[in-house]
Amino acid sequence: MNSSCSVINVASASVLQKLDQIEGGVWGIPCSVTLIDGTCHDVCLASENRRYSDKGNWLNPNQVAEIRESKCRLPARFARIIKDAGESGMGYHVYVVELSDGTEFAHVAGNLTIDLLDYPVGYGPEDVANVRPHEGRDLPCREIKAFSSLEFARPS
Repeated sequence: MNSSCSVINVASASVLQKLDQIEGGVWGIPCSVTLIDGTCHDVCLASENRRYSDKGNWLNPNQVAEIRESKCRLPARFARIIKDAGESGMGYHVYVVELSDGTEFAHVAGNLTIDLLDYPVGYGPEDVANVRPHEGRDLPCREIKAFSSLEFARPS
């Protein structure tokens, strides 16, 4: 990178503090973000990635008003199980999610969305009891269809 280029997404101390309070997943930090203009991004994956241009579809930490843990996150210990089991097919993972009340559902995730889960209504991360990698192909699968990307850099 040319030394005359500067990083445009250095996060403030307050944004970094909020991000550091959320347990990271396998590909990023599953969070919900509200921007200064009031726009909410409930399904977001934050990752450290120095940006030198504003091109692309990503959220800049300098526009963030509030950050909190996503209600759509898969708890990190279960996301690691899915990642460690390897892909179910080219670029994706199929697995069954077992909830604490005995409810089960199949989920499919691309590699970058392992940390995110489309929960049935009334359930959240605290309800996950187990995951079974590579199971559920014969069931209707839930999936995260869209998510936002918050890309941030730490001060040098």
